[in-house]
Amino acid sequence: MNSYVRNGKRLMRIPLTEAQEVLEREVALLPSESLSVEVAGGRWLLEDAEAGWDLPKKNESAMDGWGVDHLALVNATPSEPVTLSLASPTHAGDKAQELPEGCCAWVGTGAPIPKGATAVVPWEEASAETEGVVSFDKGVTSGRSVRRQAEDIHKGDLLATKGVRLTPWSLQSLFSGGVESVTVAPIPKVAIIASGDELYMPGTKPPFQDAIPCGNLIAIANRAKKEGCKVVAMELIPDNKDALIQAVSDGEKKADLVITIGGAAGGKKDFARLAFEKAGAEMLVPGLILKPGGPSFITRWDSGTIGLGLAGNPLSALIVFEILGLQILRHLVGARRTRMTPLETLLDAPIIWKSSKPGFVPAEIVRHSPLTVAPVQPEGSHRVEGLARTEMLLRFSGDEGEVVSETVVEGWKWT
Repeated sequence: MNSYVRNGKRLMRIPLTEAQEVLEREVALLPSESLSVEVAGGRWLLEDAEAGWDLPKKNESAMDGWGVDHLALVNATPSEPVTLSLASPTHAGDKAQELPEGCCAWVGTGAPIPKGATAVVPWEEASAETEGVVSFDKGVTSGRSVRRQAEDIHKGDLLATKGVRLTPWSLQSLFSGGVESVTVAPIPKVAIIASGDELYMPGTKPPFQDAIPCGNLIAIANRAKKEGCKVVAMELIPDNKDALIQAVSDGEKKADLVITIGGAAGGKKDFARLAFEKAGAEMLVPGLILKPGGPSFITRWDSGTIGLGLAGNPLSALIVFEILGLQILRHLVGARRTRMTPLETLLDAPIIWKSSKPGFVPAEIVRHSPLTVAPVQPEGSHRVEGLARTEMLLRFSGDEGEVVSETVVEGWKWT
């Protein structure tokens, strides 16, 4: 049954799409701040960024060559070349100079076009300078190798739209277009709390022989950092109700998203739901009709902080965080894309889907044309052997049985 019981009350699990719609409504945008462009890389724009000047600012040369009046070369032929006297050169950063009649002038790439010049002849298409003159054996069209003022960017042009993350590509455009500062979302703060008597922190001594390293705590922290977040707490605590309540309550005070890993189901030592309840959070999504990760849940405090309870199995935690955890983080920063992009893919290897519930498996790209994928490992929420090859998730509708090769399946990927 797609439900669980808390204090005698049965709460229903809901489809993933409904949970995503809840997040659309309930996650509030963080306040904005203004930053200079040079320190804004990786941040999410909350306002459009417009160009502060034309680019190029003036007519300039597209290559090294000779600035000329194209009319002076109309009659130039190999048998009767036109010879022009050499005027003063112009390099990038110089002021534009006058081009005397009957002259040409060396113009470097990016240098302003001399006044009176209408074209630039590439240096290799003219004879080398000899005794202060240069010979041309063919004509040139007006405007050749000239970058016109504002042909790339006009002052006021939209260079980056709100809702995008500032990448090196966008930073180049903003710097070149004269944008000095941008309005961005603050860095979301994330607190991550794992619980389990059988677990220990990777890198520390196991407390007993069969103890398990809590890899999903480290993995999810790193995924949050990759998304541009700051992890303000990363704790591993035992299966202790009071300790978990305290950790969740402390997390709400310093984070925009509080994540618990483990203790999300209804067992005797599963305290995650109770911890959020006792810490004052309201239940938004009590559970998911999903495999893996069905026990996952979402809460919210009056402060706006969101709580995400993840199941403890590695694949359950990673998949739900990849889909819903990142959606939460992207709503907090006003991202334009808040859901993974569905892609049509071909299945390269068969897979047995063992559930009547819809769900996901990690997959790798085998070929790009057509986009062909294969599961990285057999289905199972405890499996981790193939996760290093994961490039996307494959969605299955919930029809039990074998899905054969060459079947069209839906792949999910952040874009």
